[in-house]
Amino acid sequence: TCSTFYWFSAGSLYSNICAKYVLCSAGWRAYAVACSLPTLVVTFLGWLLVPESAHWLVAERRNEEAAQVLSNIANTNGRPLCYGRLIMPEVLETLATKDLCVRSKLRTPLILMMLIGFCWGLTYFSILLLLPHIFSEKVESAERDQLGSTAAMPTALSVRDCYGLTFNFKDIMVCLICQNIGLTAAVLGINCIGRVKTQVWLYLVAAAFVVGLGFPDVDHTVLTVFASVALASVSGGGAG
Repeated sequence: TCSTFYWFSAGSLYSNICAKYVLCSAGWRAYAVACSLPTLVVTFLGWLLVPESAHWLVAERRNEEAAQVLSNIANTNGRPLCYGRLIMPEVLETLATKDLCVRSKLRTPLILMMLIGFCWGLTYFSILLLLPHIFSEKVESAERDQLGSTAAMPTALSVRDCYGLTFNFKDIMVCLICQNIGLTAAVLGINCIGRVKTQVWLYLVAAAFVVGLGFPDVDHTVLTVFASVALASVSGGGAG
């Protein structure tokens, strides 16, 4: 689970780089295209290289195909095994998706997991969306004032001066890089004190430093520290 969050961090870093070199020079449409290119490549490679889920194949009664998938994975890992046919345990065959809501033993964990996911997503993406706002400033364009207000010039100028804003991409990049520190801290913490204590401590640290983001007028260096620690802690807690 933790390893997948490193790719979250890589994606956010890539988006920040695209914003720095594309958004303010070519506009938001070019930025959107640049950000979507990795998804297009991964979709194509996934279609060609990623095997179908063995569990899904068994659920669809395609037992021999499921066995072949596991055999191929074993061979790739250097453990040559040959499965003939996979079957699903009877207890799983009797369960359906609706049972998650119908059976109390399944419904309660589902609700708790949904609540945790909601709270984590709210915190994590709120910090991410707040970063461009915190590390940006409005700029007054003397050229805009001299040229005056015309029908064509505002659009041309808005792209060139990044829509009247200047972003501190360096500070944003520092915050995004610190996600990896939080993820690494989560891995080390889980190995030393366990998953639960690691998540509790990381979320407590995140909550403490998020408060500092409510004071955007403080020094940018201090804001960078607050944002970096908060984002790193939330990332690590979620990965745990």
